[in-house]
Formats: sequence, C-alpha cells, structure tokens
Amino acid sequence: MSPFLVPLLAVLAAGDTPPAPPPEPAPPSETADGSTPGEVIYVDEQAVRRAREEVGLVLRDLGYRKKRTREGRDYYANEAPWKPWVVVDDDGWMILKRAPVTFSKPELEGIWRGPLGYLVCVVQPTACIHLGGLVVSERKLQWQKQAVLEAVKPALDRYEAAILERNRGLRFGEDLPVALEDLWNHGIPLEGTQLLETWEARRRALLEFWLDRNDNDWGAEARSVTEAFMANVVQDGPHPFTAEEIASTNARRTCEQALVLPDP
Repeated sequence: MSPFLVPLLAVLAAGDTPPAPPPEPAPPSETADGSTPGEVIYVDEQAVRRAREEVGLVLRDLGYRKKRTREGRDYYANEAPWKPWVVVDDDGWMILKRAPVTFSKPELEGIWRGPLGYLVCVVQPTACIHLGGLVVSERKLQWQKQAVLEAVKPALDRYEAAILERNRGLRFGEDLPVALEDLWNHGIPLEGTQLLETWEARRRALLEFWLDRNDNDWGAEARSVTEAFMANVVQDGPHPFTAEEIASTNARRTCEQALVLPDP
C-alpha cells in the first residue's frame, strides 16, 4: 500500500463528513459614543501629500519652479527673476520673500550650452550674477506678493485643512489612547508630573480629563475616545467607576454629551 494513502484512509475512517468550520465571531458591540471597541482612527498622510502637490501645481501655473527642498520646506523661484520667492513649509504655512542674488551660467548656444558655459563666468563674472529681487521696487514687490497669495490661497487652505485632519487623527488615533493606557496602567498623569498611585486617583483623573474638554468638535472627539477607553478598559477590569462617580461627573458637566458607561 502506498504510504501516501495511509493519512487519507485515517481521515476517512474517522467519518465521511469533514469537520464543520469554526463559527464566525460575533460583531463587536457599540460603545456609548457609537464607535466599536478597538476602532482605528485613520490618519490620511496621502491627503496631506496631495494637497501640498496641489499648491505646487498652482505655483507652476504662475511660472514658479521648485528650486530645492530643505528641512521640510519647498523653495520656489519664478521664471522672472525679480518676482518673489515662495517658501511652503510642511506645517502648512507659506512665506513670500524678495528673490535673492543668484549665480548661474548665462543661456548660450552651441558648445557653450553645457559646462563650458561656466568659462564665461570666469571671463565676465557679471554675466553670471543675477540680481533678482534687488532691482524691483518695494511697492511692485508687494503687489506681486499679493497676486501670488490670492492665487494660491484656496489650495493653501486645503493644504492646511489636510494637515489639521492628519494631526487630529494622530492625536486621537495614536497619542491619546497611549496616554490613557499609561495613566491607567502606570499612573502617569495626562497633565502634570505627580504619579497617581491609587486606582481612585486614576479614575478621578480620567473623569476630570473628560470634563475639561472644550465644547467643540475637537473636545467632543477627545471625550469620545476617553469614554470608549473607560467603557472598554476600566469598566471591564477589577477597578471600575462607581455609579456615584459617574453621577457626580454628569452633574458637573457643561457639554450636552452625558457620560454613559456600562455596568461593570
């Protein structure tokens, strides 16, 4: 008998019907804020990249080309050397400044188009020095700055909004959950430096943080993340909130959203 048939016969001897697949896990229950346990807040870095590229495209249509990128800043120079330089930072802001003096070989024909063109700079240095913004009046420069700003502003606003949304995701999807874990498990406070030694002190710190958030979208997001942590971690552990602590917190709240936690 072939040795490869032995395992197969052993399976058939156990029964003709294959074992049933394991049951599908039940869907997670919703928390008090409508999210599900372990829900991930998505951080869209691509949206920031696309928005920044859009700013660059608008500048390109205005005759600008990226000269260099340094320490998170893109430097753009215009084809017209007297027009202001534009600097776009990775924090979402933009500045316009007078174009600096630059040094480059002149536009020549024939063999002088290549590296040999720099020999002209040795013979006649002034041919390679470009005064740029030094030759334009302050009034004309300010007018040009305003024209660039008005053209770029819509794209720049979208870039800033994408950065704010990314930072919101980082704050509430990564930083805040880690800080809440550190507070509850290790007594590291969210504010201040005094370690919280007792479970009662840690519960009180969580409730105070929930209470002190501003009554706006960011505050509501922070309360939602904190409430989900309290419901899924604290209430499910050996040191849950008491009914008195929850009632006292709701009596002091100034926001419309009430603190609702499941029974331990």
